[in-house]
Amino acid sequence: SGASWFGSGTTGTVTAPDRAILQWNSGTFNIATGETFSFLVPSGGAVLNKVGNSTATDNAVLNGTLSSTGRVFVLANGTISVGNGAQINTAGGLFLSTVPEQSDFTFTTTGSLGYNGGDAKGNITIGGGATSVAVVGSIGAWGNVVTVNNVSVSGDMIVNMGTAASANQALSVAGPGGNTTIAGNLT
Repeated sequence: SGASWFGSGTTGTVTAPDRAILQWNSGTFNIATGETFSFLVPSGGAVLNKVGNSTATDNAVLNGTLSSTGRVFVLANGTISVGNGAQINTAGGLFLSTVPEQSDFTFTTTGSLGYNGGDAKGNITIGGGATSVAVVGSIGAWGNVVTVNNVSVSGDMIVNMGTAASANQALSVAGPGGNTTIAGNLT
């Protein structure tokens, strides 16, 4: 994909061309508390992080800081967790999905996902602790069940719970950790 990685201590930087697709090995898309991952893509660009594959389920964990000069997509075939105190700052938004993609074609041609590969495979949790998750920019979540608790979003938030089983569940944006604030639109 033409991407490169440089890491030292608790900081890692991925430099990638627009519409790069990164396949993460099992357990490696894990941004721990105190760690920072930066994605450097061309202005207006996007990068797709594929977590897990067709034969092995894997989870994506974001408890530290994620920043980007463009849009960041995280596509996992397990669960996605954005933990207590995580910091997100992207120029184009962070998009989390557990909905299977039939191929990479849509992303490589449009820089977005199709979200049409069937039922979501896992749940997405954003926040939930005493320390707020801070999102500078926008965030989107497409999962089986999406839980949002104690999150501050400076842009828009899009949530889609994507299975027949979750169709009758209501989205909750408050909980024991605190209320969620969204400066933009909630869709």
